[in-house]
Amino acid sequence: MYLCITDHSVAENVLIQCRLLLQVAVVVPDPEVLPGYASSKLGLKSETMESLCENDQVKKAILDSIIATGKASGLKGFEQVGCIAVYQ
Repeated sequence: MYLCITDHSVAENVLIQCRLLLQVAVVVPDPEVLPGYASSKLGLKSETMESLCENDQVKKAILDSIIATGKASGLKGFEQVGCIAVYQ
């Protein structure tokens, strides 16, 4: 099933009423930042952007960062992103 809604605020207000859904984010990491971060923080050396975007450690680190930023900004649990898809 494909659903295309161009007014995102309307879509969000409608879909948030569905208790079965999590907030989902499509993430495109900065190619100038992610390799250095993955190397220094996660110990991943000489990885391509493609392999970094597929790496479960990297996905978890990105999601954790998004959640921490949301909490610091006062977002409630139900307002937080529940899962991400990472693309280059």
